[in-house]
Amino acid sequence: LYRAGTGEPLVLLHGLTDTWRTWRPIFADLVPYFDVIAPTLHGHSDGPELLASDDPRSFSDMADLAEESFDALGLDT
Repeated sequence: LYRAGTGEPLVLLHGLTDTWRTWRPIFADLVPYFDVIAPTLHGHSDGPELLASDDPRSFSDMADLAEESFDALGLDT
């Protein structure tokens, strides 16, 4: 997870098989204006482990896991 800056939250989500690191080239441009949040999604390299109880079967399931992570970070919108 990368998080830096102040202001309105801006969540950056990487593509499949990637990590938060894909966004490194643009952090310097965004951090002065936003609370930049770039997580590594569940099941991706160095991201939260997918537990057997998670067992995602769809993009909707993965979105639910991401939403739980955002809730833990205190994001409400």
